[in-house]
Amino acid sequence: MSVTRNSTMRYRVCLILLALSFLFACEKEKSPTGSSLGFYSESANTGCKDGFGGGALSSPGGSVILSSFNDTIRVFHANAYYNCCSDIQTDVVKTRLGYDILEVDHGDTCDCMCYVDITTLVCHVPMGTHLIRLLDTNGGLVERGYVVVKPDDSGGPGQP
Repeated sequence: MSVTRNSTMRYRVCLILLALSFLFACEKEKSPTGSSLGFYSESANTGCKDGFGGGALSSPGGSVILSSFNDTIRVFHANAYYNCCSDIQTDVVKTRLGYDILEVDHGDTCDCMCYVDITTLVCHVPMGTHLIRLLDTNGGLVERGYVVVKPDDSGGPGQP
């Protein structure tokens, strides 16, 4: 029982640290001329989740949550089913209607599969409605949806 509790605790700590690292990831950056830079992205994954390896019976596609905050779009792919030795990162491509998020495997292969949580942030996104398409390492569509990016309401300089 203590092994399960320790695994759960390590997983929660990992998720909290991952969330905190993304909290400050999309700070406002300016070019030397003072204009905002174009969009950029960052991604991270949890690595194999304890208790979810081998023959787990969850859905191979996992679940996806699309959200936004100020000028940042967040794509969270929970329980993505990949090879245990995979190092899944994402590439983001701007499209006419939004962004394609491509999961890319930068790792080796092993003789096992496991579940991984993958988080991608797309920063400095203009206001509007954006089509987000998440594609797995084989190019298959995992999720498709729209995210609305609203104006920054944080009350910065000159704001009431």
